[in-house]
Amino acid sequence: MVAVWLAMGAAFAQGGPAGPAVVIDGDSLIVGLVEVRLHGVDAPEWDQTCWNADRVAYPCGRRVAQAVAGFVRDREVACLAIDTDPYGRTVAKCFVGGVDLGSVLVSAGGAVAYVRYSHDYVDAEALAQARLKGVWSGTFDPPDRWRRLSDREKVRRVEDVEASLAADPTGRSVRPLD
Repeated sequence: MVAVWLAMGAAFAQGGPAGPAVVIDGDSLIVGLVEVRLHGVDAPEWDQTCWNADRVAYPCGRRVAQAVAGFVRDREVACLAIDTDPYGRTVAKCFVGGVDLGSVLVSAGGAVAYVRYSHDYVDAEALAQARLKGVWSGTFDPPDRWRRLSDREKVRRVEDVEASLAADPTGRSVRPLD
């Protein structure tokens, strides 16, 4: 807990974004007047489809964004700026009430650890996966792979998964994107 408070203090001291937040999607927000991409996490995209344990499709990207919006609503968000991404967004660790937002997201299965950039949330992801939390309770494609699909490929992917789930009720035949 002391580390969290020190990090928050450092965020304010370094001029990291702080204030009320508006959610763009599960891992992007506007904090104060600064667009922030959460460091070390990758949440499903706004238009992404996942399948729950009952093999029913649901808009996981929208649900995660709505959950984040509920978590930050009417609360102060304080961020520790780490980098700037190619789109000009501030990459940061953000805290709400002293709690690391990235950790909350990954622990709840609302995002995966983005190991391309950080290993900070690998343990939280393993625990969420073992406990079948959030997206781990069913079938989903990693967000970074989903982003690379064209709109036509996304539609085809949803159709293919739906057909696989209909043919194999166990869901074992559904393969994540390679």
